[in-house]
Amino acid sequence: KNGSNISLLSDQAICHYYPGQQMECDQALEEIQVLLNVKTLIIQAEQRINAELLLAKFLEEKSRLCEAIRIYRKLLSRSRNEKSGANWRSAAAQLLRIGSQYGLGLEQAIFHRALTELRIPPLDHVDTVDIHHSLILADACLVGATSACRRFKKISEAMPNLGEAELSFLIFDLAEILLRTPKNLGPIERATIQELLSNAHPSDLYEKILQDLLLQRAPETIVNTIQSPEFEQKLSAASCIRILSLAAQAAFLPIDAQVESMRRLSILLLSLDAKDRRIWKQIYFPTQIAAKPIFSIKLSKKKHSFYVNEKEIIFGRKVILLRLLSAIFPQNSRRTDRLLQSLWREKPTPAHLQRLRTLTGCLNFIELEQTGIPDLLCFSNDKISVQAELVH
Repeated sequence: KNGSNISLLSDQAICHYYPGQQMECDQALEEIQVLLNVKTLIIQAEQRINAELLLAKFLEEKSRLCEAIRIYRKLLSRSRNEKSGANWRSAAAQLLRIGSQYGLGLEQAIFHRALTELRIPPLDHVDTVDIHHSLILADACLVGATSACRRFKKISEAMPNLGEAELSFLIFDLAEILLRTPKNLGPIERATIQELLSNAHPSDLYEKILQDLLLQRAPETIVNTIQSPEFEQKLSAASCIRILSLAAQAAFLPIDAQVESMRRLSILLLSLDAKDRRIWKQIYFPTQIAAKPIFSIKLSKKKHSFYVNEKEIIFGRKVILLRLLSAIFPQNSRRTDRLLQSLWREKPTPAHLQRLRTLTGCLNFIELEQTGIPDLLCFSNDKISVQAELVH
């Protein structure tokens, strides 16, 4: 009645999250959101702040980054007059971390300096780990891999009470952010990260797959795990995006596994809000997979069928999509004015051009779902063309 059970709901959400019970976790989070919206004025301040921080972190795991950032900013705004206080530190640490992980301009340099120069030590262990976690990731992005590895070593030596799960959490986040762009790593930093990963003890399924992917080992295990029904049931949306992005670029995996990872990643990103999708896409959507596949494409006008690598693509009742493909193939490119005339046999209007744009997007999505080809057709105002490097 008075919102006192919000702490219990927070504990329930955590307990359901780690065994991969996503539905039960989501239900607890929905109840927390309702309580925060309806009874925020009568919930004790400390309980409310802890619940808001927990909710924001879980929203991140659900890939809803913009909502999470709004909560962190609201907490920061409430505590702007107490820059040495626990609430300000907590909000600043989360904004520094999320800004570093996703390449966002969230005043990282300001938060980095403020948290580095803190004179009053954090009040509890969790607060301490959160601040060090954010500073390690910020170092990786703002300063460089050497500084990030040095800070990690210093923290792990200065905090002997760090639990094994906390250590692996720091290691895997640092390794993922550095190995996502391996060209920026020198041989010493690469060897340091490889050693940390090899000695780490994964605490959950996400960390186990991440370890194998980053160490480029056990390809069969990775493929079987990613393609199992449990993968998206047990892992959060954010974890799935990270894993699928790495798998799509993993040259040591079979090419069909890379293509399938790209297909599923694209579908996951399409399910997000537009603003969230933009953030995730700029960091985690690869411009190309490791070994770019070549697709054999064939159009049978007699059978009114379209085949990719001998697999028939099902368009259902959307016959106009086959007509669009027939008009483009086998030249692999066609001017939009001629396409419009061919499809509708009347004087083209801006409405026809918009409809053609919609049809192109629809066809690309069907291709992606059924074959894994990202953006088969490229649309511009003067022509539509096939990605020549993808097909023969």
